[in-house]
Amino acid sequence: MLLEVSDLTKRYGKVTALDRAEFTLNGGGIIGFVGANGAGKTTALRIMSGLEEPDSGDVKLDGVSLIDYPDKMRRRVGFMPDTLPDAADIIVKEYLDFFINSFVPAESRREVFDRITGFTGTETFLKRRLSDLSKGMKQRVSLARLMIHNPDLLLLDEPAAGLDPRARAELHEMLKFLAGQGKMVFLSSHILAELENMISGVVIIDKGRIIRYGSLDESAAEQSLEVEKIVLGILGEVSDVVIKLIAGLPMVREVKRNLRTLECQVVSGEFAGFLMALGQFNFPLAWLRRSDRTVELEKLFLEVTAKGDN
Repeated sequence: MLLEVSDLTKRYGKVTALDRAEFTLNGGGIIGFVGANGAGKTTALRIMSGLEEPDSGDVKLDGVSLIDYPDKMRRRVGFMPDTLPDAADIIVKEYLDFFINSFVPAESRREVFDRITGFTGTETFLKRRLSDLSKGMKQRVSLARLMIHNPDLLLLDEPAAGLDPRARAELHEMLKFLAGQGKMVFLSSHILAELENMISGVVIIDKGRIIRYGSLDESAAEQSLEVEKIVLGILGEVSDVVIKLIAGLPMVREVKRNLRTLECQVVSGEFAGFLMALGQFNFPLAWLRRSDRTVELEKLFLEVTAKGDN
């Protein structure tokens, strides 16, 4: 799947929400659309979903313009806004039935209803009123509505905002499953910790302009921000002085001390230097484990947005 956004511009009066925004993404996976509040994320998502028209520019999916052929392309695109209608007189089943009856042929409605409610878990509260639902339940209903036409490109606006940790983890698992089916899940957030362990690519927007996009590993490599977690088994006692010395090493980003282990976030490529430093500190090492590399997404965002201000 190839998503191309080119020269996308949108103004509201004197305010420029999008300023010649451009990026290209190829393949499926989960893409983080990262930017501060007011950066232009929601405007971009609404244009990409066909809900608004840009002043200029284009959005293409596999070479076909969503701007020129909106009716055709909307079948491949789904949009999940950040809020669900808070209606007190509508129950979940009625809400989902309305959209299914509007867009799905009669002979397929039962199959679609069972598929989306089973996948999202909404089948357990179909008779609840929308106004009585928790935030996590509302997001499940929104995702179910999004999945009615089984789109290839899923656009989600701040989907995890306000969710408790359990609801957030459950939402992430559902999105990972959809990405595993070859779909592109394009989700926005200004809370970077929500995205760090689930996305494979990133698009960073600042003041309406795209300032970085691509795979997460490529973006991190350009900024030298890739890190790996190294867990050290402790044999004996470790003084607070040694802990502070380790935390102060230039390649160490973070240190967490547990009862018998020390977890260190170390810049990738600096492992040998880190080991040498441990030897100099006479660290009582019992064992060592290295985990998969991760990316300091918050630092990446701060560094590339700072460059955009220059």
